[in-house]
Amino acid sequence: MNEKEIILKMISDGKITAEEGAELLEEIEKSKRDYERSKRNETGSSFGENLRKELNSYSESISEREIPEKIIGVISPNRTVNVNSTYEEEFEDIDKIIIEVTDSKILITGTDSEKVKLKIRSDKFFKEDELEKYFTLDEEGGLLKLTQKKNKKTSEFLGIKFQGLTLGKSICEISIPKDKYFEFISARSAVGDIEVSSALSQKVNVVASAGRVKIKDIDCSIADLSSNASSVTIENSSVNDYASLSTMAGSVYIENTISPTVKADTKAGSVSVTNSDIKELVATTFAGSIDVSRIIGEPISYTLTTTTGSVNLDTANVQNVKAFCASNKFFSSIKCSKNYRSGSGDENEAVYVKGDEIGLNVHLATQMGKINIM
Repeated sequence: MNEKEIILKMISDGKITAEEGAELLEEIEKSKRDYERSKRNETGSSFGENLRKELNSYSESISEREIPEKIIGVISPNRTVNVNSTYEEEFEDIDKIIIEVTDSKILITGTDSEKVKLKIRSDKFFKEDELEKYFTLDEEGGLLKLTQKKNKKTSEFLGIKFQGLTLGKSICEISIPKDKYFEFISARSAVGDIEVSSALSQKVNVVASAGRVKIKDIDCSIADLSSNASSVTIENSSVNDYASLSTMAGSVYIENTISPTVKADTKAGSVSVTNSDIKELVATTFAGSIDVSRIIGEPISYTLTTTTGSVNLDTANVQNVKAFCASNKFFSSIKCSKNYRSGSGDENEAVYVKGDEIGLNVHLATQMGKINIM
């Protein structure tokens, strides 16, 4: 007999009253319902837990761009997963490049490939056919131009206003043939570092509003490099006409570089020139030191000026030097190596001479700091 039949027999035998039997039947039905509900919950919980484990295992093993961030947040809200979306495309017969972005790092690198290759990587998920949401990509007449699209919302960083859709942390990588001569290479980023390496070009123009700027292993006629809020560097390069390096808040570094004319300027930072063959050098800073060492070749004219900081000039490799030193006698000092002798000058300048006075003319100035000539 089932539970209901047993209770009915107990009532007929007088063992329990009808009211007690009704209450007992109700308790049995309630227990059945609770049991069935708990089994369903247990099964569902087990299924959900197994699914979560499987999805976590899968998300840990993925390489790039399979799962959007919002889904990963549901799968594993307590674990950070780096998800990359990647867009790639190749181009032929390109000799001019313009890259203009708001919040991406830019890497332009010479390779053995005969084609120009563009790769955009981001930690924000997007599909390949969604690139046009973020960028305008044009190719015409040998020009490859990538521009980040703008929206109506304006952002401001370090006093610099810019607009644009965000891709999260993103990198624009452009691989170019290292032996091909480009008419110009131009790269601009509002917030992001920029590096150009192993390239041949008539002109290289690099501008970062808030990011480091660096070019290395470059052969060009003109190099125009600037940053508003970080360092500017040129290494192992040959600039046939002139190079200009400037930053508002950061240092300027010039190393292993050949150029007839170089201008280096910073408002708050140092200037360092080492192991370079530069005919004419103008280096200026308001708050920072200027260091020039291991001069190569036959320099003609150097002008090194700081308001608050030291000027250090190493002329060990230069036979003939005439140094004009302007300093504040109350807040600065001048020190020369024993290879120099005093020369004739006016009351505002101290003159020191090495060799026969025909060679490098140097103008050194500081208001608060030291002038060291070695």
